[in-house]
Amino acid sequence: MKRIKSLCIALVLALLVTYVPVSAAVQDDTMIKMQQKDTSQVELALYPNGDMIKNHSTTFRIQMRITEEESGSIGEIHFAFSEDIQNRCKIREYFYENGILDIYFSSAGTVFEQAQDVVIGTISGIPSGEMFQASIAPESIMYVDQSHQMKQVDEGVLQGISYQWAVGEKVPDPDDPNPDNPNPDNPDKPDPDKPNPDDNPEYPDGVCTAFTYEELEKGLADSSVTSLIYKSKDGNGLTKEQQKTLFKSLKGTERTLTIMAEEKGQLLYSWKFTGTGIANIDTAIDFGIAKSKENKNAGSLMAKDAENLYLEFAHEGELPGLAEIELYAGDSFKDGQNLYLYYYNTKKNAVEPIQKSIKVVDGYVTIQIEHCSTYILTTKTVRKDERFPAVSVNKTDSTKKTPVKPTTKTTAKTAKTGDNTPVEGLLLLAGLSAAAMILIGKSRKKI
Repeated sequence: MKRIKSLCIALVLALLVTYVPVSAAVQDDTMIKMQQKDTSQVELALYPNGDMIKNHSTTFRIQMRITEEESGSIGEIHFAFSEDIQNRCKIREYFYENGILDIYFSSAGTVFEQAQDVVIGTISGIPSGEMFQASIAPESIMYVDQSHQMKQVDEGVLQGISYQWAVGEKVPDPDDPNPDNPNPDNPDKPDPDKPNPDDNPEYPDGVCTAFTYEELEKGLADSSVTSLIYKSKDGNGLTKEQQKTLFKSLKGTERTLTIMAEEKGQLLYSWKFTGTGIANIDTAIDFGIAKSKENKNAGSLMAKDAENLYLEFAHEGELPGLAEIELYAGDSFKDGQNLYLYYYNTKKNAVEPIQKSIKVVDGYVTIQIEHCSTYILTTKTVRKDERFPAVSVNKTDSTKKTPVKPTTKTTAKTAKTGDNTPVEGLLLLAGLSAAAMILIGKSRKKI
């Protein structure tokens, strides 16, 4: 009898041993997954490996190589972080340069706790002409754990992962290669149900430029519109309820809203919000920005012999979400100058570092904030070896003098801390975890 029991136990164990690998094999553990979300966007997902989860990784750098089929066919590349990553990570930045999309995100705690696909965000592209075709493939993945040890995913894990991307023409369905042609024998004959097809000439580029709220409403109701632009003398003109309606409609989408203040066709400043970054729809904003070269209180805290420009925002407090602000500073700084951004904390009577490596391009600078108060653009750091959060936003194009669609001229956001060398990226990655903890601590007070 004992012998029979022993044999039964051994048989059960053997079945379990053979069953587990079969069950686990069902899960697709390809580390990077991509799928086309619509005709211009590709969704990027990451499947974290066991080491990332076991060692409580807090910071990630994902590099994706985008290879054009025809050189120069890509006009712009953008990346929008998913709502999931926005909720998990305080620090989120990207930049695109020389065919490499560099994506950074960091949290004070563990980013991934389970081995399952997590959507990082969406890659979107704008052709320089009518269309472009390109391939997207992972170049490298690096991550930092809670003990600040930096690791890199083995190249072999990423080999063979690639996605063919086409923007500007409809991607054919392999099961239905010609779905829009109702008369395959007469390809030039129009659909009898649609004798005069319309490509939506009112918003040919998916951009709605408005001078009234009614025009914005019309663009908002059109599903082909991806970018809404509102122009006025000082950026104002929308009521609290109108703003609330706009932010509510945009929240969680890939659409953008840009508020532009212009004078005689010259851009003074603009505010850009992306739907995926909107959190609080009940915040009404006065979009006015005043510039000054002097500030008695904050000025005494700045570095000696520094050139300073003080930004006084009419709005006080939190914003609906992350705002990318572009403003003219050519009357205070020269093109090519690298600037630093500080926040003036009136309660502490102290200045706190916000951004570094802000380059002046054609007189314009671009910053990102989530909170409005007094900020200072300056040519010198206040303290030696100043530690800045790993955020900097630069404009690399130079077509700002007669602004038309700044939303389609927005550049790459960069989390770099200096030049473009790989060493800078590695140093940044190693320091992001600590920066996240510092930034989150401060954000409870001001951002």
